[in-house]
Amino acid sequence: MKKLFVTLLAAILVACLISPWIYWGMEWLIARGVFTSLEGFPFHRYWSRVTQITAIVFCLPFIFKLGIRSMDDVALKRNAYAWHDLIFGVTATIAVAAALGAVYLALGIVEMRHEIAWPKLVKIFFTASAVSCLEEVIFRGVLLGLALRAFTPLGRSPSINSVGHRPTYTPPITTSPERAQSTLGLRPFRACVPGGTYEGRCPSLLIEGLRPNGLNAWKAAIAVSLTFAAVHFLKPAKSQTEHVTWLSGFEQVGAIFAHMPPPELLFWGFCTLFFAGMLFAFVRLKTASLWLAIGIHGGWIMAQQTFNLITRTSSPRLPWGGESLASGVVPTGLLPLLALALVTAVMAWYFGVRTAK
Repeated sequence: MKKLFVTLLAAILVACLISPWIYWGMEWLIARGVFTSLEGFPFHRYWSRVTQITAIVFCLPFIFKLGIRSMDDVALKRNAYAWHDLIFGVTATIAVAAALGAVYLALGIVEMRHEIAWPKLVKIFFTASAVSCLEEVIFRGVLLGLALRAFTPLGRSPSINSVGHRPTYTPPITTSPERAQSTLGLRPFRACVPGGTYEGRCPSLLIEGLRPNGLNAWKAAIAVSLTFAAVHFLKPAKSQTEHVTWLSGFEQVGAIFAHMPPPELLFWGFCTLFFAGMLFAFVRLKTASLWLAIGIHGGWIMAQQTFNLITRTSSPRLPWGGESLASGVVPTGLLPLLALALVTAVMAWYFGVRTAK
């Protein structure tokens, strides 16, 4: 994990150095009639995209060095109920978020807008779809998989076979299979598949997490959820940079911390993001798949952005409910945390129904 952290710092440093040159190069091309669609793009957008691409490029050698070549290497498997999980995650989360919105209206925290731009719903749908897929692949797919490997003793590598088989590990010859299988806290899991049922094992976070054999899954989930929460506040300032110099990239890093929300909002927003990250990690580990996490994540973004489209904040009442952060998708206060707890309970019920079949 330390090497990954150093790699990301190096990627940010390089992005700060090269982003002004890329900005100048694009401005030169735009002046000559090339990429004119990018005319007027502020520097902070260039810096943000360059940082993202640089981070991906820098992490690729790190990923290949760890021997990650397939989904098995990050404890993921093919999901026979992918569409069921996706649809249930979206609908259940939207239902809970709608109930949260109704409570906000009843308490007077928000009020309905007089004019609503309904065509923006199309943009909201595509934004939610893209963001949920991208973030789940990065955080719960790659980073959580890496964290599971990092917290696995003696460098054992978790992998999950196809449906109908138990997960196998690659322990040293001197390690018994029983000890190797207990590395990530696995528990029996019975799920429906077309034509019958199968008995397999999948990582469990909340049920086995407090037991010794589930401690590694807890550590990995907490580490990734903390990162997930922190990254949402590390966004460049949207103010226009009048004169771009070779130091402008570094100035963007400083502007991130200068434009942080007030401490109370920051605390509640961080709590919301952390517990949301733990929920996404829970369902990812429970199903050894990303589909349910993508559904919950996408449903939450669609519901929150739609709610922001039709309402506006009138009277924030922290600690119950306050202004939303991170482009309006992160509500603050105790009520959003209760909503996340309700979604977690619904997911636990969903797993119980699947197991009972």
